[in-house]
Amino acid sequence: MIERQLWGPLLAAGGSRPLCIARGKAKSRDDFRAHCGLISRLIGMDGRRAWVVYDADPYHFLCALLAVMAAGCEARIPPNGQEQSIRSLCTDSVGFAGHHDHLAADVDTQALLKPGSGQTSNEEIVFPASEWGEAVFCTSGSTGAPKQVRKSAWQLWAEAESFRKKWDVSPGSVFLPLVPHQHIYGLAFGYLLPLQAGAAFYTTGSEGILGVVEPLEGVADCSSIVVVTSPTLGRQATRIPLLADDRSAPGSACPAPVGRVFCAGGPLSDEEAKAMEILLTCPVTEIFGSTETGAVATRRRGVTGGAELSWTLLPGLEATLGDAGDDAVGATPGTGELLVRGGHVSMNGAPAVATGDRVRIFNGGEFQLLGRSDDLLKVEGKRVSGEQVAVLLRESGLVDDAVVLANRAEGRESLSCGVLLSGSGLAHYRDHGKMATDTLMRQHLRQHLDPVLVPKRIRYLDSLPVNALGKVSKQELEVLVLGDHAPTMPLSKSEGSGTDGFRLQLTIPVNLACLRGHFERRPIVPGFMLLHWVHLFAMERTGYLLDSAAINRLKFTRPVRPGDSIALDCRVVGEGLEFAYLDDDGGRVASGQVPLLGDAPGDGNV
Repeated sequence: MIERQLWGPLLAAGGSRPLCIARGKAKSRDDFRAHCGLISRLIGMDGRRAWVVYDADPYHFLCALLAVMAAGCEARIPPNGQEQSIRSLCTDSVGFAGHHDHLAADVDTQALLKPGSGQTSNEEIVFPASEWGEAVFCTSGSTGAPKQVRKSAWQLWAEAESFRKKWDVSPGSVFLPLVPHQHIYGLAFGYLLPLQAGAAFYTTGSEGILGVVEPLEGVADCSSIVVVTSPTLGRQATRIPLLADDRSAPGSACPAPVGRVFCAGGPLSDEEAKAMEILLTCPVTEIFGSTETGAVATRRRGVTGGAELSWTLLPGLEATLGDAGDDAVGATPGTGELLVRGGHVSMNGAPAVATGDRVRIFNGGEFQLLGRSDDLLKVEGKRVSGEQVAVLLRESGLVDDAVVLANRAEGRESLSCGVLLSGSGLAHYRDHGKMATDTLMRQHLRQHLDPVLVPKRIRYLDSLPVNALGKVSKQELEVLVLGDHAPTMPLSKSEGSGTDGFRLQLTIPVNLACLRGHFERRPIVPGFMLLHWVHLFAMERTGYLLDSAAINRLKFTRPVRPGDSIALDCRVVGEGLEFAYLDDDGGRVASGQVPLLGDAPGDGNV
């Protein structure tokens, strides 16, 4: 009955104070109690003991989640809003509470809670005679393998309570969650924390908030904004109008000060943390944890917080070491897998939960991350942490980020890696070629590693494939690093298009297929590829076919190289198409005129 004792008074403590602000329209805590009560009553009348809970609207989702658990039922939360993800969890004995545009819900939150439905009377939550039901987070993690993680209502309450006590959240704060609410981090920090602290959260409903450019409505009188984000979104903060806007200017999109930023899903670099604090002029607190443990530790690496490499446990938690794995190459005595117990992680003497992370523990509840325990790779009987190799690559100065994978092609064991080149790494690649740049990386690694542990294959990537929380997708990564796929087209962004011409902004990928061997010591895009792109883009954008056998006034002014950003400007003039590739200063890189053959198949003007 402990869940009833904890959540009951919280849900019963209604009042007119807002809990959810949706574009200026507030839903009070009285509204929330009534909505939860309505859904809980319908769940109890149905009789099924397990329910899939999903709604793209965070407020509706929160109502359904707590209502299902309060009715003593199990709430199964899909990892995303894809139709098949939800359908795979639904059976005859498992209901669907929430809303999806392409699936019929047994308890439809959109229909029940929409204004004017007449169904939102002052309901009381129907508490079960037994304890509350559990929440089951269905997560794929970074490996893609499905996994179910159970959380009791007490654990969810205790985790949010520990946050409230640690950061002393003001009841006048408004939370701005930028991460999915069906993930444990987004749910706990973006919605359960403000619910428990007497604060509010802001939402745009099911449309998402990243592209919103109009001002936040109904928050001008709040004490501060609390942003809940991930490293991926943090790196894009300058492109999120609500965050990049000048909050001191009249009519600012974000009229209230940003008081704190929470960031989880992956570590921030020193530069990223500093950039976020400068942009948002507030502390950026990184959160370490997992679906299994919830949040367990924090750190701050911003402008005023210093370059903290170690993490500090949340109050009430205890860290110990599991299997040290000291036979791994480079391992240090006193390191091992992080085990966490106490607080919201385990209760009533439950065993410690293994995080799967290798750490070095210091005094005072601090630890340093050394990589994943399941990140240990074995080659010819020697073991090494993939993260250790990635750290060494970053230390070379040629690489901003790296991932290392085991490659067992043709029965031979070796390591392969995908790297994001740094500015100096890209410059070396452009001036000396891939072989010379790879050689420098391997020379640096050989100073620290056994030769068999130096990656045989090094793939240059433009970005790492990540999910909504910024976690790297292992399956997509294996395709990019271990497969033979390489892009054949530049990254393009339209800057205007019509029947008489178009303009595109192009970025040349560092791993463009045609760069292989052209040339080994100084890679440049072959001229025929520049002409090929003109043909393809012209057919797609204008509907014309071009006569490639009769190109006039063709000029190549300077080479196009990996990482270059260039514009392609094309105009139909008379019976031909005039094209020009331009650099950032408007100078011509290549140009010419190609006769038109006629209309291309299809409608054109794509």
